[in-house]
Amino acid sequence: MSELIMSRRMQRLDPLQEEQVRLGRANGLTKKDVREYAHPKFNYMQMQEIRLAIENETDARERRVMLDPALSVEEMRRMRLALERGECLKEKKDLLWMYILAVPVLMTAGFFAACWENTGIVPHLDLTDTETVLKEGDVFDAASYVRDVSEGTLLLPQYIHTEKAGHFAAVYRLQSHNTELVRTLEITVEKKKK
Repeated sequence: MSELIMSRRMQRLDPLQEEQVRLGRANGLTKKDVREYAHPKFNYMQMQEIRLAIENETDARERRVMLDPALSVEEMRRMRLALERGECLKEKKDLLWMYILAVPVLMTAGFFAACWENTGIVPHLDLTDTETVLKEGDVFDAASYVRDVSEGTLLLPQYIHTEKAGHFAAVYRLQSHNTELVRTLEITVEKKKK
């Protein structure tokens, strides 16, 4: 029965979400692990944060706090990193103050974005590659993979784990004039030869 539910969920995933499922399986996650995040209610970046939390063997009970699609990717990332450091997460209700503070900020940002004059500039974000291979322990320099970028706010991928072999997706985002461009760099971390 659970296989049937999983296959129905998979049919509703977009290609970026499917890639997170593939990466989880390639990195040794069980079907049960993958079911934890393989759901269309999560966007692919949220799925990546949950997948990384599972791969880094964080506590499953603590990790449940992350399984809320209303959380932003950045909130999930902060939670994942806290779990990886062995910190305990408080219940979601303790995060209510963040929502209360975030609403006025988002409303103000939306107002200014709506008032922004159309400049005719077409935003672009070009990476040097769509995939790369690193060795365990190599430093991932996200900025070095950006070939060309237009005016706007470039959000580079957060920390990529190169301590152990696996497959990762580095997500680059450009926010410019009410538009967000997303580019993904697939990273394969190989074992170092001794």
